[in-house]
Amino acid sequence: TIGVSAVHGRGINDIVRAAERHLPEPSEQRPEKPRRPIQLAMLGRPNVGKSSLINALLGDERTIVSDVAGTSIRRADLCALVIDCSVGVTSQDRKIARLIRKEKKPCVVVLNKYDLFHPGAAKTDRLEMLREEMLEDLQILDYAPMLAASALKGQFVKRIFMTIDEVRKASAQGLTTGRLNTLLQQALQRNPPPARKGKRLKLLYATMAKIREDEDLPIPVAEFILFVNRGALLENSYARSLEGKIRAACPYVGLPVNFAIREREKRKDRKRG
Repeated sequence: TIGVSAVHGRGINDIVRAAERHLPEPSEQRPEKPRRPIQLAMLGRPNVGKSSLINALLGDERTIVSDVAGTSIRRADLCALVIDCSVGVTSQDRKIARLIRKEKKPCVVVLNKYDLFHPGAAKTDRLEMLREEMLEDLQILDYAPMLAASALKGQFVKRIFMTIDEVRKASAQGLTTGRLNTLLQQALQRNPPPARKGKRLKLLYATMAKIREDEDLPIPVAEFILFVNRGALLENSYARSLEGKIRAACPYVGLPVNFAIREREKRKDRKRG
C-alpha cells in the first residue's frame, strides 16, 4: 500500500519505483526496423477495370495512372496484372507479362470481370475453365497466383489483399544452403544436363543470395547463386527444370526464381623461375 497525494505530488516517486520492479529488463538489442509499405502497381491494358479495382479496394475514387508500363513496373515491389477474363488474354496482356518477368518482379494475376465469364455455368466449372485458359496463355508468369474477381459486383475483391499477404510470407521463406545443394545435386544426378561439344555443366556450389542491409525490400525475390564450371553450359530449359525442383521443396508463391551464375576462376599457368 502506498499513500499518495495528487494535489501535493506526494508518493508519486514511490509509485514509479514500485512499477519499475514489475517491468522486464530493457533489451540491449535494437528494435527491428519496420519495413516500408508495399508499393503495388496495378497493370493492364485499357478498360480491363484497373481503376474500378483500386477504388473497390480503397473504398474511394482516387488513382494514379501512367501510360508507360515500364515505369510502373520498375518502381513496384509487387505487380498485379489485371486481365479482362470475359475477353481473354490479348497480345497487350502478354507484352505486359513479359515486362514483369523481364524486371523479375513478384506478381499476382487478377482475373477481373469474372461475373461475365460463362455466367450460366456452375461456379466450380467456371473457375476450372478460367484457370486452364489463363495458365495456358500466361505461361511466362506461371509463378504468379491467379484469383478471379469482379470490381463491378464487388466479388472476391478483398482476396487480393489476402493473396498479396501470401506472397509476402513466401518471400520470408528460404532453403538452407545444405538443403539447396543436396536438392540440386540430386536433380543433376537424376537428370544430367545436356552436353555441348563434349562438355557438361557441373554445379560446384549453390547458395541463396543475401539481402543487402541497405536494401529496403518488403518482398525480396528468390535469387540463388550457382557456382559452375561454365555458365554458357546452363541452358534455359535446364534452368527451368532446376527451378521446378526448388519450387517443389519451397513453392515461393508469386515470386520469380532467379539464378545468378558465377563461373569457376581459371587457374593461371605458373611461370617457371
